[in-house]
Amino acid sequence: MTDRPHAPHTNSFAPAVLAALVMGVLASESSGQSVAAMSLRAAEKSRAAERLQANRSEDGAPVPGEPSDAGPDLSDPDSFWRGWEGTILFGVNGSSGNSEAFNLRMGFSARRITRSTETTADGAYSWATDNGAKTRSRGDLNLRNDWNLGESPWFIYGVGKAEYDEFQDWRWRISGILGPGYTLIRDEKTTFKLRAGFGASREFGGSRADVVPELDLGADFERIISERQKIFATHDTYPAVEDFSDYRMVTKAGWEILVDPQVNLTLRIGIEHRYQSKPGEGFNSSDLDYFAMLGWTF
Repeated sequence: MTDRPHAPHTNSFAPAVLAALVMGVLASESSGQSVAAMSLRAAEKSRAAERLQANRSEDGAPVPGEPSDAGPDLSDPDSFWRGWEGTILFGVNGSSGNSEAFNLRMGFSARRITRSTETTADGAYSWATDNGAKTRSRGDLNLRNDWNLGESPWFIYGVGKAEYDEFQDWRWRISGILGPGYTLIRDEKTTFKLRAGFGASREFGGSRADVVPELDLGADFERIISERQKIFATHDTYPAVEDFSDYRMVTKAGWEILVDPQVNLTLRIGIEHRYQSKPGEGFNSSDLDYFAMLGWTF
């Protein structure tokens, strides 16, 4: 998102706890040797390799007292709250005169990588008005953890998610997913993962109040195209276990550009498409957001 021990890191269970709690209720880088170290994943492996090289003598043998594993050694933080790197994002546009419109979108994304886990957290909130009338008020918060299984391409992932939307047949929706995943591609520039999990969701403030057991069929893709640019995409389909014709889909894709390495300024351009096969009477099945936001990487 390295040498990966079989046991998960004991401080990285917060996403699974969140997913478990939800299901219970229901039932990149700031600086470095390269420009990309501020926002692109390539720097993570580069810095790990440099640490490994520093721990070896000139003839290539491990330095006594230092880790001697074949892969890079990452010094894991001693707390779940340490070791995070991420971006704060903000975008706004509007017009006034014969017509008035205002659109606001803000969010964040963060990542924490250890020898055995990869934790990601992200959230976004969007607000819009048209001639003084509110036309959008939506937010979501996501927390996910991947547990690596040693050198195997297989991993276990857990996700907890909370959503709020004033223009749906519900106000709040919470969901949790747990299941296996498989890394098809992982090299210096490209990462491609497939996932399949089981969980449940529940809506509040709408016509449906029951717990819905559901599956998650997902994929994650990221490609570094230059030192300052990367593209990314993720997709999830959530079919209800009891009725496969009742399903949700969420697709996100974007392009991230490191604009100014001196101040860690990035530009993120993207789209987010949400689809519900049964949105409720009087509501549309499809919602499409497109955005451009400036971000500060920390």
